[in-house]
Amino acid sequence: MGERGDIILDGLLRTIAGLLLIALVAFEVGAVVVNEVQLDGAAQRAAREGARALDGPASVGAVEAAADRAAAATNGAIVRDVVIDDDRVAVTVSREAPVLVSDRIPPLRDRLLGTATARARKPR
Repeated sequence: MGERGDIILDGLLRTIAGLLLIALVAFEVGAVVVNEVQLDGAAQRAAREGARALDGPASVGAVEAAADRAAAATNGAIVRDVVIDDDRVAVTVSREAPVLVSDRIPPLRDRLLGTATARARKPR
């Protein structure tokens, strides 16, 4: 190839590298956003299931177990805290976003752990 072919090839390679970088950044940001949305749903389900466990002679352990089962159904969300207040249950869940590169960058690593809290009333 001549000089002109080298210039075209160089431009093509730079374009492909740029598009790959944009795709990687979009994936990483998307993973964090999807994680937050899924955690909101997981916290709501865990709070509802925990509140249902209050519907009888349930112990704190039964409420926590019900919340754990509901949260774990969302790709491994973990219940961090359960607060029982009269006829309400508040559940906090967390999960690390499934990323490819960001977890290897120390300033970004702390931002990958998403948390969500939801409350639910005991069914009547």
